[in-house]
Amino acid sequence: MAAALFFSLVLGSFAAMTLLASLIGLYGLIAGSVALRRREFGLRMALGARASQVSGSVMGEGLRLSLFGAVPGLAVALFAAPQVARRVADDVPGSILPIIGLALVFSLVAVFACWLPARRAARIEPIEALRDS
Repeated sequence: MAAALFFSLVLGSFAAMTLLASLIGLYGLIAGSVALRRREFGLRMALGARASQVSGSVMGEGLRLSLFGAVPGLAVALFAAPQVARRVADDVPGSILPIIGLALVFSLVAVFACWLPARRAARIEPIEALRDS
C-alpha cells in the first residue's frame, strides 16, 4: 500500500507542477501577444470597437490555444487512465468523470490565464497606443 501511495503522491505533484506551468506559460504567451498588438488594439478602439470586443478577441485567442492542447491531452488521458489504474490499484476505473473533471479544471485555469491580459487589452487608451510607435 505504501508503494501505491508514494506513486500517487509523485503523480499528483507532477500534475500540480504541470498545471502551474501551463498557467504561467499560457499567461505569458497571451500577455506577450497583447503587448505586441497594443497599437492594433488602440486603433480598433479609436475606430469604435468596444472594450468587450477587444477583450473577447484576446480571450478567444487564448482559449483556442488551450483547446489545441486540451483535445490531444484528453485523448491521451482517456487512453492512459486504465493503464495507470492497473499499475496503481490492480483495477480498471469504471468512470471517466475524474478525467472530465480535470479537463474542466484545466479549462478554468486557461480562462484565468487569459482573463488578466484580456482585461489589460480592454483598458488600452487609444491615444496612448497610437502615440507609442
